[in-house]
Amino acid sequence: MTENSNQNRKAREPFFNFSEPLPAYTAGLLIALFLALQFIPVLWRAVGPLVILRPLGFLGTTLPEQLFTLLGHGAAHGSFTHVLMNAGMIAVLGVATVKGARLKAVSAGRRRSAKLSFLTIFFFGIITGGLAQWLYWFVISAPIGSNAPAAVGASGGASALLAVAGWAIGGKDQMMKFGFGWAAINLIMVLIGPYIGLSLAWPAHLGGFIGGMILAAPLVKPNSTGLGL
Repeated sequence: MTENSNQNRKAREPFFNFSEPLPAYTAGLLIALFLALQFIPVLWRAVGPLVILRPLGFLGTTLPEQLFTLLGHGAAHGSFTHVLMNAGMIAVLGVATVKGARLKAVSAGRRRSAKLSFLTIFFFGIITGGLAQWLYWFVISAPIGSNAPAAVGASGGASALLAVAGWAIGGKDQMMKFGFGWAAINLIMVLIGPYIGLSLAWPAHLGGFIGGMILAAPLVKPNSTGLGL
């Protein structure tokens, strides 16, 4: 009876909720960082090169600086719409991630922090997203001079949370559904991007999702929470 009640409660849990505050705090921090970098010129001049991902070997930067941008590029965003989209994904999907991580730790008899698992997944997704973007630029022989492409944003981390949330909500099947849906959305955005002035770092999105897939099983319990699905 108790188990059924818990399942019904999870199924009725609204998709948009803030029962776990850390994802919302993370989303708010990203918005605050975007505003600070936009409206405090001295801050941008100080950290700008460290929060922009460029092709590996970008002229005028050292290897340590470039390695730092693998994570640092998640602190900057290209527009207010960009940061709001990522913040929304993080705030919503992070709830399932934290809940699933807590239940995983309990079921395994460990004292691992669910908040630490959430942050690990989020930052790992940013890094794997950056690596995927580097790989794409290498394959297409992107320029490394003044006309080199650039990427910013925490989309890799948000994509990782999308994968893990799918795992927490419905296991492998739901995670794969999210993955195919996310790939389709990115494909559509790539196709229409030139017509609406949108430049999309789709490799970072897919790389982040793969990062989430890697960490889902060891850190989060499958089929452990529901967000109105």
